[in-house]
Amino acid sequence: MSGIRTKNRRHEPRKRPIQARSRATVEVVLEAAAQVFERAGYHETTTDDIAARAGVSIGTLYQYYPNKDALLVGLFERHLAEIEQSFAGLVDQLDAGVPPRVATEATVAHLYGLHRAAPNLHRIFVEDAPLPARLLADYAALEGRLREAWERYLTTRVAEPALVARMILSVVETLAHRHTLYPPPDFDIDTFERATTDMLLAYVQAG
Repeated sequence: MSGIRTKNRRHEPRKRPIQARSRATVEVVLEAAAQVFERAGYHETTTDDIAARAGVSIGTLYQYYPNKDALLVGLFERHLAEIEQSFAGLVDQLDAGVPPRVATEATVAHLYGLHRAAPNLHRIFVEDAPLPARLLADYAALEGRLREAWERYLTTRVAEPALVARMILSVVETLAHRHTLYPPPDFDIDTFERATTDMLLAYVQAG
């Protein structure tokens, strides 16, 4: 996710919900924001559109999010929680010593899946949303945990496990980003996902 813009504090969420009812309202607002951003893009989306989609007043929305960039921060926080949960299962597989094809297929499927879930929203995160440095640090930490798991997995399999682990994740992240956010007209994403798996498996097995 290199190239993401950082932002100032006026784009932070205004307050965090404590009560269950407030948390439910925030979740409705965030889901509405995800849908509107995915459909309309960053520049055409307004907080009025999001409030209308969520079925809340603009005043209610502003209690939690002062502007659409603050909403994107909330969405990215939710995205990080999804990544953390997804990566935890993948790390468990790697630490269990699954066969190389299983490890490679799972990694490619996880990273492609994170991009494919909402490609337009993901594009906004990368290209338009000014995100706080704390969230970029959290994302880097999650990537680091997965990279370290791959390094452990490769310790007895390749000569340079740290290098190979970094190459695997860099390649998958780059290809998943490119092919899901800007898909070429002559191939579908499933084809690229399979090709990415085959290429990396050959690399891992070559040692």
